[in-house]
Amino acid sequence: MNREIILMRHGRPNLAPGGKVSALDMKCWIEQYELSEIVEHPVPVASMGLAATAK
Repeated sequence: MNREIILMRHGRPNLAPGGKVSALDMKCWIEQYELSEIVEHPVPVASMGLAATAK
């Protein structure tokens, strides 16, 4: 039996788009990600499909 784990955040974070993040800057990026608010957007159709078929 194939099993798959899918991790999905509850929405898109309100962060400025960025490029590559160095290892030294990763801690700061994660802190900003965790503090960011969720931007209200419609749920992507693909995400709704995955959720509907989850067991």
